[in-house]
Amino acid sequence: MVASTIRACAVTCALLMTLAGCAGDGKQTSISPDPNIDLFSEQPQSGSSARTFTCTSKNPDGTCNVKECKQGPGGATFDCASYASACVNAGHHWNGTKEGGKCTRVL
Repeated sequence: MVASTIRACAVTCALLMTLAGCAGDGKQTSISPDPNIDLFSEQPQSGSSARTFTCTSKNPDGTCNVKECKQGPGGATFDCASYASACVNAGHHWNGTKEGGKCTRVL
């Protein structure tokens, strides 16, 4: 029983690490659990198939508090799964799916 639980955890961890390494721009990136990572800064768009990001809520000083991600027409390669993972790993709140959702800054 313990061995099967350990194997299941290992498979789950391997799957999550694989998904976290899939970048929406088609390039592999490392997802840092650093709470200081700025997921709310402007992100360059890369091609017509790339996922899109829009700041939907800002502070009076212009700082983004809620950023929306939408999957690009390129399909799963350009989904929001890695952004969602980075959002959660940085200690923020993700509401959505891999096809799209919003990352809300936790103050």
